This record gives sequence, structure tokens and C-alpha cells, in this order.
Amino acid sequence: MDNTAFIAPYVPCHPDVGAAAVSFARVSSQDVLVDLGCGDARVLLSALSSTTPPQRCIGVELDPHLVEHIQSLPEAKPHIDSSTLTILEQDMFKVNLSDLKATAMILYLLPAGLEKLKSQLETWLRDDGGAQKKRIVTITYSITGWEPHHAKQTFLEPGVRKLAPMGGSSGISQWLFYYDVTSIR
Repeated sequence: MDNTAFIAPYVPCHPDVGAAAVSFARVSSQDVLVDLGCGDARVLLSALSSTTPPQRCIGVELDPHLVEHIQSLPEAKPHIDSSTLTILEQDMFKVNLSDLKATAMILYLLPAGLEKLKSQLETWLRDDGGAQKKRIVTITYSITGWEPHHAKQTFLEPGVRKLAPMGGSSGISQWLFYYDVTSIR
């Protein structure tokens, strides 16, 4: 990824992990959910199809091919048309997070991406003195130096949703980390 604007390759999270992250973030109909580096928007689409979908979802994605792919997805079209899903083709490091009016973020990024975003995320969390109960859930990787309010391990069983057996017969697991303004150290 050297000599490009990309910080990491596109690696989609498993749909069940995305759904678990939405639930863990306690996304409700009052929320504006943001996914920085949203890939194919599967986490946002999972949120919009949940029992308590957010008011609005915003994905930020640098790769124009992924943005085009999202816009062509049959499951995304009704949400794009109704403005409950917006995909911004932008560099996540240059987005003004306050302008997005987000109340929750779900991030599936490598540690280098989380580290590079850390000051933006801190500013966003502190932006209103913590009055809005803003929160961040990261998938797999924690934010170095911050203390997660909660952490949860998710398990995916072999054979579920065509998951190939990995790591033996016990399936695979990924961690979810929940942060709010009190997590900042």
C-alpha cells in the first residue's frame, strides 16, 4: 500500500461480526451511524436491516470501485434513494467528523489506521462534552492507549453462513471493543 492514499487493503468483515458490532454499539433509531473505511458497506446495511435501524448511516470510502459497487447493490438502493444511507467517496483522514453529526461509529481498521485516526476520534468524542453519548466500536483491534468501556469476543462456528473451518473445529473469533469519552487516556 506504499505510495498510495490507501492505508490497508479491503478486507470485509464476516456478516455475523458486523451484526454483532451493531448490536454491541447499541445502535438505535436515534443514531447516525458512521463507518470510516466502509468497504462494501456491509456493516451499515446490517444496521439498516436490524430491528432498531439507525436514523441514518454514513459510509466513508476512498476506493471509487467500492463506492460504485455499493451504489449498485440491490439492498443498498432503497436506502440510498431514501437518504438513510449516504456513501462519501473521501479520504477518512480528511473528513470533518463533527460535520457528519454521528452519534455512533463502527470501525474495522488495522491498528495503523486506528492510530492515525485517534486524534480525530478524540476530538469527535469530546466535541460536545460527552452530552450525546457518542460511542465507537472497533472490530478485532483496540485503540492503543485507550481503555475500552467494554470488550466482547464473538464466535463464528464452522459451517455457519458457509464459513470454512479455520483454526480447528472450534471456528474463529473476533473481538469487539466499545469506547466512549471516558475511554480516552
